[in-house]
Amino acid sequence: MIKFNFWEYMERFLDEEKLKETLKRQDFYMNKLQQEELAGWYQEEIGNSSLEKIFECSERLKKQSDYLLVIATGGSYMGSFSFYEMFKDKREDSHKLVYIGNNLSSKTIRETLEFLEDKNFSVNVISKSGNTLEIKILYQIVQELLLKKYKEEEVSKRIVVTTENKDSFLKQEIEKHHYSWFEFPKNIGGRYSLVTVAHLLPLSFVSFDIKKLVNGFYDGKQFAKEAYYYAAIRNQMYQSSKFVENFSVYEPCAYYYTEFLKQLFAESEGKEKKGILPISTVNTRDLHSLGQYLQDGSNIIFETVIDIEMEEDFTFSNISMKELNNNIKQSVLKSHYQEDTPSIVLQVGYDLYSFGQLSMFFMLSVVFSSYLFDINPFDQPGVEKYKNELRKIMNQKNNSNFSLSKEKQ
Repeated sequence: MIKFNFWEYMERFLDEEKLKETLKRQDFYMNKLQQEELAGWYQEEIGNSSLEKIFECSERLKKQSDYLLVIATGGSYMGSFSFYEMFKDKREDSHKLVYIGNNLSSKTIRETLEFLEDKNFSVNVISKSGNTLEIKILYQIVQELLLKKYKEEEVSKRIVVTTENKDSFLKQEIEKHHYSWFEFPKNIGGRYSLVTVAHLLPLSFVSFDIKKLVNGFYDGKQFAKEAYYYAAIRNQMYQSSKFVENFSVYEPCAYYYTEFLKQLFAESEGKEKKGILPISTVNTRDLHSLGQYLQDGSNIIFETVIDIEMEEDFTFSNISMKELNNNIKQSVLKSHYQEDTPSIVLQVGYDLYSFGQLSMFFMLSVVFSSYLFDINPFDQPGVEKYKNELRKIMNQKNNSNFSLSKEKQ
């Protein structure tokens, strides 16, 4: 469950009359969302038959492998990766995930391959378009390693592909090598794809209860009003020249969840020279660095604090670390508020269901926020610009094997 504190550390920065005017448009934007081509994550729900196929595949992979290498990038990467990093310390399962694809660092590629050389592993290749540059290159590199370790017939059983059902590089590889594959939904973009096979298959491999995540996500629709209210506050912050939003957590395990949020918000609303710049802090670590700027720097920032309710408590000399961490949290909220850095506080349980709810809340929020900016929350024209330049360079060097195609994220 989520608890919302929109007002306590924000009150003197808000204009209630302007908020009321903005809130009148909620029904209009809710209806607009219902009509969006890429809002399948909200309009539809993944069925039990699809979940069963995911379970069957993950069980097969677990029988033959100790590790699952996930080759993905962008929205197809950060969702499951952030959840794995957040909850993996609770897993008793011996199976592990390894991720590659969000960079082309020679050091990272070499170290990953060296790690996998003596490991028993399978591969999940994920690309909505089936033509993503990083994925095409890394798939071929990893395929070569697999062929050194296993017979060709065995390799075909160890690679599972998630992509759209259309002609592409990966679709051709599926047909050529008879890989198992899952269809990436056409009506869901990468950064909104948390409860699709792109993320659920890797999490199922490490025995996460993906049904709890899925149920929490869809139950998060109940917070549509709160999501719109949050979007309205964010818009008012922007109109007040607070152009930066800091997503703040006090549990380091949630760091990559803030990275997930940074992609979701930046790629959705950072267009037409508009939008709020998302940053993040992990406290108490960053209280000794960015905390200085948040307290005394330029007043262009507001904060969204994700207050995770942890059951675990470590005590030392009768001092509760949980209580101390909470006391610091309250002290920071008050001191920042006094120095014109307002905060919204979202309290959430430390479990898959609650973070499923929170993820739906944030996805709804960023859509509403984008609507209030009068921009499309589902495209990413800026991302395509660097790819266009890269196409020119690669074509000049006749690297046709790694040509880029436009993608929906």
